Amino acid sequence: MADFYTQFPATLDFVHLSNPDQNGKYSLLVLFDSTTEEGVKDIKAVSDAIKEAVARGCTEKDRRTNAPVFAGKDPDDKAFFSTLQLPIKNADKDVLTRGDNAGKVRSEVYPEMKGKIVLTCKTKDNLLEQGLVFGSDRKPVPAAQLYSGMQGRVGVWFTPYDNNGNRGVSARLVSVLRTGDGERLTTGHNTDPFVGFGLPPVDDGETQSNAFDAMGI
Repeated sequence: MADFYTQFPATLDFVHLSNPDQNGKYSLLVLFDSTTEEGVKDIKAVSDAIKEAVARGCTEKDRRTNAPVFAGKDPDDKAFFSTLQLPIKNADKDVLTRGDNAGKVRSEVYPEMKGKIVLTCKTKDNLLEQGLVFGSDRKPVPAAQLYSGMQGRVGVWFTPYDNNGNRGVSARLVSVLRTGDGERLTTGHNTDPFVGFGLPPVDDGETQSNAFDAMGI
């Protein structure tokens, strides 16, 4: 089970659910619309969940080290908080640091992100194989129906981490609810290797009984 679920459908971008991304992880971006009431509600909920994860990192002992991940830090210290790498970014302010677009503002490179708050979700697990990518009918979604631009909700774990002084909070993707179609985005990754053959979608079988109970479906 995830510890957080987005409440409203949002555009999913850079969807890598059937094939891992260049870092060997399955991932996607959730684009929250900061101009809508629903978008603002989810943005606040995500921000609050991240703050709670930071607080846990300052107080709860890690099983591996028997000490808090952020030992000795105050979660209310704004200076400390500002040093953390967080999975949520304002696309109109976030400056890309890698590749050919380094130094450019994210929303200038990817127009679909203008006015959006972006949540980066990753996992090393193949959620498709585990039956954790569903539609509103609770049935598994074929890979051919997964693309950048579709609408969906996600379940995630927000986890504090400290990798040799590189501190932050990660959003581990646990489940995906595909809520509907959307405009296909050119920035995406085609997840169906047989798309060019015009074959019908694969029936992925039976549903998983309670994977999305917390999403209210």
